[in-house]
Amino acid sequence: MKEFTKEEISLCKQIAEKHRKVLRYGDWWKGKGEDVFLMNTLGGKLYPENQHKDIIPLWTISDCLEFLKERYDDVNLGGIQSKWEVQIYDAYDKVRHPKYLEDVRGKTPSEALLKAVLAVVEEK
Repeated sequence: MKEFTKEEISLCKQIAEKHRKVLRYGDWWKGKGEDVFLMNTLGGKLYPENQHKDIIPLWTISDCLEFLKERYDDVNLGGIQSKWEVQIYDAYDKVRHPKYLEDVRGKTPSEALLKAVLAVVEEK
């Protein structure tokens, strides 16, 4: 089971306030006062329309990359001095840091990507 840090869950909660990711089979989520669950069709944990207000969809690294790559030409994740950083490139390999994506860094790869996703949804 993927371990989500408190910071990652907090970032997912902030993202959910601005942008509702539709839960699909295989997605992770956290219910109010509940542990983290993997979305499946057999566990009896599915709520109507997968959008119950108390559910926090938990974003994985691949969810974040997919979301960012839909909006930018090239998204890179790299480690710098014990931190992780998201870099956005345009089609001509010139570094493009939109104002709201400057200095997006985190302690874990997931944290850095979640901060980038949060910055994008807050800017929109």
